[in-house]
Amino acid sequence: ADTGNIRVQVGSRILKPGYVCPSPRSGVHRVDLQLPEDVTPGATELRLYFGNVESPSHSLVIHGGH
Repeated sequence: ADTGNIRVQVGSRILKPGYVCPSPRSGVHRVDLQLPEDVTPGATELRLYFGNVESPSHSLVIHGGH
């Protein structure tokens, strides 16, 4: 897994992570990404894509900026 084959879906937007690395836990990876400034605060869904494999969705709450 790396930034070339991982994508993150936040709501309806597909985003490319800036950083992906394996975690010390087996089968776990850390995925970091910067949300665009125009992402609307509130409850939404998050999914990860590894190539064509889609993860189950998870709830995500985005808080507004300062």
